[in-house]
Amino acid sequence: MIILFFCSIHLSANEIVNCSINPYENVNWSVWEQYKANFHTHTILSGGTFTPAEVIDNYYIKDYRILSITDHNLITWPWADYGRDPDSLGMLAVKGDEYSNSLHVNAFFNFSRDTATMEEGIPHIDSLAGLSHINHPGRTKTPEEWPWYIPWYQNYQSCVGLEVFNKGDLYPNDRKLWDNINENLFNSDSMFVWGFSNDDMHTEGNLYHNFQFMLMPSLSQENLKTCMDEGAFYFCYEITGSGAANVPRINSIDVDDEAKTISIEAADYDSIKWIGPGTIVFGSGEVFQYSDYFNKNFIRAVLYGPEGSTYSQPFGFKTVSTTISPAIPSNINTVVSGDSMIISWDISENAESYDIYSSNDPEGIFTFEANVIENQFIVTVSEAKKFYYIIGKNDTKSK
Repeated sequence: MIILFFCSIHLSANEIVNCSINPYENVNWSVWEQYKANFHTHTILSGGTFTPAEVIDNYYIKDYRILSITDHNLITWPWADYGRDPDSLGMLAVKGDEYSNSLHVNAFFNFSRDTATMEEGIPHIDSLAGLSHINHPGRTKTPEEWPWYIPWYQNYQSCVGLEVFNKGDLYPNDRKLWDNINENLFNSDSMFVWGFSNDDMHTEGNLYHNFQFMLMPSLSQENLKTCMDEGAFYFCYEITGSGAANVPRINSIDVDDEAKTISIEAADYDSIKWIGPGTIVFGSGEVFQYSDYFNKNFIRAVLYGPEGSTYSQPFGFKTVSTTISPAIPSNINTVVSGDSMIISWDISENAESYDIYSSNDPEGIFTFEANVIENQFIVTVSEAKKFYYIIGKNDTKSK
């Protein structure tokens, strides 16, 4: 009696979600400082009610350590021209200007023009290695027009973000706008724009509702530029504008790409929600598990407290497909028991089941006999002269 066994494999696809963008990857949470910042405010020189010195004092007394005065089409800087020394105050004075001749955009750090349209301003800032962000985008564009913003970020990566909050929560739809831009921008360019929350202060009632905490090893312009460029900060909205930052505070964020989790440690919050494409809630609690977050490209956290809310920057994800190859069945044995013959083999690694095929001719057509889960197959003795294929199989597509 001659029995031949031919063994093969079946390949299956397996999808894995990897975190490809973590804006906090380089942050040393236990050592670095959190610097309270506002990047959009005005003085009496462009429609505000306070002098430049009064503006600086207003933010200094509420523990802001980073401030950019952004008068309309006017560079109100350096502070020494207005009787204030940022070094003695322990503050970082960021050179700024709100270009206001078309849609509004804030210029920071390196630029020389004092007035411009957005179309003139962003390329100018980019050419001098400054940074910019687009202000109150929902004020001028309807949802149907949101795609208009995307090329500005594609073509000028010095334009690092947009205001998600402005003057309290004057444009609540800007969260959806931000999510829409990031969903599309990540799909096309694997990049994000960062969210900002700014007072856009003109009058006293605008003070202290909006701010961000910049995560940096020390207070310097170089560190701040890196922080803004990489998105290593979180931003806040305080309903009452007390100036005491009565909002949830993030102590650490950890991304574990092996466990597929993002974990947040924070204080003064009641709940945490995880927001993804379409501004849809995909999770809640301190830990977001993304092992099965297939074909969705970002998630961001919102921490809610009794007097305000805190927002992380988005985390980016790529869903990748890999192949799993079950090992070829080996050590095939036969045992005759009565009128039956038991064909057995070693368990094949990564095989979930086995397909059995048989033929009377080793060069003929093999016919499917059965699919078995265990590593054995029972035939009658009369079938012992057939030829068999045993195929380790894994048909599961992880989802």
